[in-house]
Amino acid sequence: MILKKCSTAGTGPKHGALSLIVSLFALGLGAGSIALHFSGKTAETGALQVEASDTQPLAASEERTVIVSPGRDFAQAIARAVADANADRIDEIRFLPGEYEMPGGLVFEKKFGQSGLRISGVGAGLSRLVFKNVPTAILVRLDTDIRQTDLSPAFSIEGVSLQAQGACGTAVQLERRDPTRQGGIAEKRFNNMAIEGKDGSWDMGIKAMDVTFCTFRDITLRPQNPKGTGIFITGQQSPVDHHLTGVRILGCHTGIKVGGTVEGVYVQQATIIGIDIGIDWDTDSFEPLLTVTGSHISARSACIRANNLLQPLIIGNLLYQPQGDGPWCGIQIRSKRATGYDLLQISNNILHGHPAHKAENTGIEVTAASAGVLDGNIFSAVDTGIRLGKDASDITPSDNVFRTTDKELVRGNSSE
Repeated sequence: MILKKCSTAGTGPKHGALSLIVSLFALGLGAGSIALHFSGKTAETGALQVEASDTQPLAASEERTVIVSPGRDFAQAIARAVADANADRIDEIRFLPGEYEMPGGLVFEKKFGQSGLRISGVGAGLSRLVFKNVPTAILVRLDTDIRQTDLSPAFSIEGVSLQAQGACGTAVQLERRDPTRQGGIAEKRFNNMAIEGKDGSWDMGIKAMDVTFCTFRDITLRPQNPKGTGIFITGQQSPVDHHLTGVRILGCHTGIKVGGTVEGVYVQQATIIGIDIGIDWDTDSFEPLLTVTGSHISARSACIRANNLLQPLIIGNLLYQPQGDGPWCGIQIRSKRATGYDLLQISNNILHGHPAHKAENTGIEVTAASAGVLDGNIFSAVDTGIRLGKDASDITPSDNVFRTTDKELVRGNSSE
């Protein structure tokens, strides 16, 4: 190992620089050498910058950011970056363009009082992280509580592709470290991502559990798994307020699944196609507010299926039956009973059944609701346009358009 002083002109006493020339023979990596240049405000912030001058650098760092690029062996760099993030020495791990064969799953723990975590790349399809046969590719556990908002760390992941080789479990799982805590408004953001199979498949794209205020934007999910799920939002401790915009989900069983005691899920400008169920709301008890607007859902079984959903706003969507082999419903809202809170608005949607369907298909089904609006929808190629259960008798549909529909409105067992 050879140490060589570098010029420190203009850097000041707290910005000293040192260059290391490390023989690859000494590291057991073969011929050649890697020159590493260290600099930064180490006395003030502990920041460390590492610039690798080899043609295949391993990692660099700047102002609490570790920068990773493809190299002969970046496993140690990744392991150190994860350890530094968990110890609150860095805030961001940034992947430069290229393909990374990840050594295994990554586990992050962020505690109260620590800074946040950002995992980033230069763009989906450009920074590609390949995981092989892992149960969870990226697991992030956060301390978060509405009573300690200023101390709760934020999380974001953006600009990367997560690719599966072999049979993989969940691509990204975000969860609360202490499930007895409640709430927390620190940002949790998933942005400009792709989750897809690469000679493999995912059981689930993203799972958010017992966390609040999640934002999903410009994400493409192709799990390549006929039994898989794109996004699963669940939990028991105030898992509220989740926004999904510009999400594209293809080639799995369920696009978006909602469970536990989740409330407040907003889906807009989504494309969910090539699946069995588009959006599956199945909470443990009555929970309010699913908003779906400006989206295209093409599903073999049901485009939107909901149990125990209160106050849905489903407006201005194209809901499509891609094939006609089995029963189909565009919007299916089922509850055991009507309550004073299950108001609904389902308006201005296009519900298009398959013209050659062989099994019964229905545009909209509501089993129980105390009040609501069903208006301005267009139905085509369905056996039944609107089916209302006996506990939805107070709903009076209006201004809907029916084309090639056998029964426009069915209440209970009778047709109108």
